[in-house]
Amino acid sequence: AAWGSMLPQNSRWFPWAQAERSIWVPNLYAGLIPLCLALASVRVWRGARIDRWVTGVTLVSLLLAFGKFGDFRWIWDAGAFTALDPLEIERGTRLHGDATGLYWLAEETIPGFKQFRYPSKLLVFLSWGLALLAGRGLTRLVDDPSDLRTWRLAGTPLTVILLAPIAAALASTPLRGFIQKNATPTGSYGPFQLDLAMSQLFASLVAGMVIGGLFLLILITVARRAVSLAYVAPCIVGITIIDLIIAHRSICLTAPQAELNAIPAAIENIRLYHQAHHPGELFRVHRTRLYEPMKFFRNSSTDRVAEQVLWERMTAQPKYGVPLGIDYAKTEGTMNLYDIDFFFAPWVVTPHPALRASVNRPLDKVVYYPRVGYDLWNTRYFILPKQSILDDIERGSLTLLTSKRGEPLPVVASWPADEEDCLILENSDAMPRAWIVHEVEILPPIDDLRRAPRTERMERLLYRSLDAGLPLWEGTPFGDYPIDRRAMVETSDPTILTQLQNLRPSLSAPSTSETIRIESYLPDRVEIAVEMVSAGVVVLADAFYPGWQATVNGQPTSILRTNRAMRGIFLPAGKHCVVLEYQPRLFWIGLAISSICLPASLLLLGLPRGTSRQ
Repeated sequence: AAWGSMLPQNSRWFPWAQAERSIWVPNLYAGLIPLCLALASVRVWRGARIDRWVTGVTLVSLLLAFGKFGDFRWIWDAGAFTALDPLEIERGTRLHGDATGLYWLAEETIPGFKQFRYPSKLLVFLSWGLALLAGRGLTRLVDDPSDLRTWRLAGTPLTVILLAPIAAALASTPLRGFIQKNATPTGSYGPFQLDLAMSQLFASLVAGMVIGGLFLLILITVARRAVSLAYVAPCIVGITIIDLIIAHRSICLTAPQAELNAIPAAIENIRLYHQAHHPGELFRVHRTRLYEPMKFFRNSSTDRVAEQVLWERMTAQPKYGVPLGIDYAKTEGTMNLYDIDFFFAPWVVTPHPALRASVNRPLDKVVYYPRVGYDLWNTRYFILPKQSILDDIERGSLTLLTSKRGEPLPVVASWPADEEDCLILENSDAMPRAWIVHEVEILPPIDDLRRAPRTERMERLLYRSLDAGLPLWEGTPFGDYPIDRRAMVETSDPTILTQLQNLRPSLSAPSTSETIRIESYLPDRVEIAVEMVSAGVVVLADAFYPGWQATVNGQPTSILRTNRAMRGIFLPAGKHCVVLEYQPRLFWIGLAISSICLPASLLLLGLPRGTSRQ
């Protein structure tokens, strides 16, 4: 709280604010009293082995949890950690450069450590170490109140805390200027509030002084044996709980439950439109991932969190639409399938001269969302910011606003840019959830996790000579991939290769006498009725993933990796019932093990225990 708060109003200030952005933890405060007690138990060279071991784990965890800031160079060289342009981050540049210090050593010596994201997860070990050291310190304090080392280590931070409000009051004017100089830039919680930052600073220092004073009082009573030592630990725990509640109250986000019960306006508009124009068809929705209306940046509000919840629900952020049965093209998360990211991730390209001439500012790069990726994955509706900015990662929606020839897409709903800042469009080029192809391109499987082997295939699949009426990929040697009649299939199975090689390519449109109909569509089971004039492949715009099993007319068949990340089923001519079910073998193995172990555990618990001999 001493550094201010980002929400619900922006009073956050920090001398190393740019470096702080990459730590991803809004508050590292673990309590004043535990910190003092932990310091009293720190042992590096001498002392009990358990103290030295826990001290080492705690210090190493602290350094690693800071990631590439673990060398603490940011203390004197904050400018070296200026945040990079978002376009550079999306192109793969490592934020703030390469790692240094202990984190660099871990990356170079521990296999797989470079893929360990979010170093702040290591704060779990730091918290564990602090808790153990604090417990040891409390035990030492109660058992031996005359230990001068404990008094010195615990008393030093207490003295600083008790004097801090006085020092801050005396230096109020220069402190005010320092805070204003290090103010957090305007964000979604509005402009920086200097007066609020000052008041929160003093309030936090006074709270620290009170907590420190209470702890000092406990130390004095322990030293004088004025109270029973049995009351010391409960008092310290109680005061620490109050301390943590005060310090972390701003990051405990709440919103009225009533706001979460109504159907979001964006979803209701899409449903009504879809029922009128495409009744019964399955569809997916793409919602721009992390944008917010500009009104949040311009104005401050004491109820901003509730306002954000209302707006996010209204514009159907994925976490709100999924429980209502909305299928999203992609949702953001650390467990995304890498191959699917290729279809939706923004690329950065050199803008066409016509785009440069259309804006009244320099335009060196433009964000390119590969439209074919959305078309392939049955993305029928786009929920986009009304205010488009060509070189902004979130608002660079140029390729999602029109057809490839530059024709505007049908508008489903719209809200003004200076209010809700939302636009819903129908993607008239979206492919159905399942379709038939008679032409396949057979490719060898990709077995490694690197980007390079995937790049050429994905670029050929996603390249389109025109987007928004402009050749944004001008100079690329690919032709438009005919996604409606051709598919990439990756396999090395000799039987499947023979089947696929016997397919007769068709240069014409799909036969009108062929039909494909999804009879049932559930998260773990899909049933499709197909009538084929000639042999071909049914492409299902669902993720290719281990554990899915397929049958054709009741007989098992293989699921083909199609279009890099989709499912495909080879079918001969005729009528077929295709069923795909998610039946992972590991689930059944785990169920079998649990079925054996649970009764065995209950049986062992019920056995009589032997008596010990005296």
